[in-house]
Amino acid sequence: MLNRGSKLTELLKQSQFSPLTIEQQVFVLFAGVKGYLDKIDIKRINNFERALLTDLSQSHSELLNTIKTKKSISPEFEKDMHNYMAQFISSFK
Repeated sequence: MLNRGSKLTELLKQSQFSPLTIEQQVFVLFAGVKGYLDKIDIKRINNFERALLTDLSQSHSELLNTIKTKKSISPEFEKDMHNYMAQFISSFK
């Protein structure tokens, strides 16, 4: 639990002049709260976050747009988020 808390703290740190959008924050926090960061070294959290946000914006913007337009996460969309995160984690090196 402490390990996850430390990683969530790292995720919550934002650069001073580049705040995240709400939909980006939702995905980043989802990754942390749902345990997708548990096996990632804390020193790599910032790299993970950058890679995640880049991949979402370049290849899966529809996921971000769903959060932005619906302003809620349905059970069906949560499954989509889990599927995406499982795929992303497996490709993150």
